[in-house]
Amino acid sequence: MGKAWLPTPRALEALAHAGARVPAAPAYEVLRRANDRRFSLALGATLPGQRTVTTLDEVREALAAPSPGGNWLLRRPHGFAGRGRRRAREDEVLGAARSWIEASLRSFGALVVEPWVDRVADFGWHGFVSREGLILLGDPTWQETAPDGTWLATRPAKPFDLGREETELFARAAEQAGAALASAGYFGPFGVDAFRWRDETGNLQFNPRCEINARYSMGWGIGMGERRPDLDPEP
Repeated sequence: MGKAWLPTPRALEALAHAGARVPAAPAYEVLRRANDRRFSLALGATLPGQRTVTTLDEVREALAAPSPGGNWLLRRPHGFAGRGRRRAREDEVLGAARSWIEASLRSFGALVVEPWVDRVADFGWHGFVSREGLILLGDPTWQETAPDGTWLATRPAKPFDLGREETELFARAAEQAGAALASAGYFGPFGVDAFRWRDETGNLQFNPRCEINARYSMGWGIGMGERRPDLDPEP
């Protein structure tokens, strides 16, 4: 049985061409919707001022709001490994950032805007949605990332890496994400990214859902451990 990182029609065609047995996969439009950053945002904003914008004026309005350090992060609806995003200030919307913003709006129709915050620790929680809509979660993981957000390494979360309240918030976010994916018609592996951040007063805050990845991710096998429903034989 072949496995694709993201089972797009092209990936499934490549598996078939290689002689692998092609697994059942969600419809392509389901994959696109589930991996769109607006899908996660529709479950509720998790950072102050986080929103979707569709015009240059809306970008200017969003970036005019207060933000820690005065910086914002613009994220295209689709992207991974730190790609498809740009840091910007309000005064850059009609200047240095304008061409990137306009090109993004033309290509994707929207951007997700959120405050640029001081991230101090990154985490992941992985799971699997069965074709019947059942959700199986692994255990939380600690993630090492580069300054630009690129993934570097994953390990199981150690005791006290996450506080009790953080763990509870994170678990609810993972369960909520799994239920939303199942309702959208998605089945297969998924992961939820989270991070701890420091606000402008120096206090630590926790974002329990910064991203939903409706696919395999680099730390998925580590997070799931011996729970591998993706390896169960298909009927």
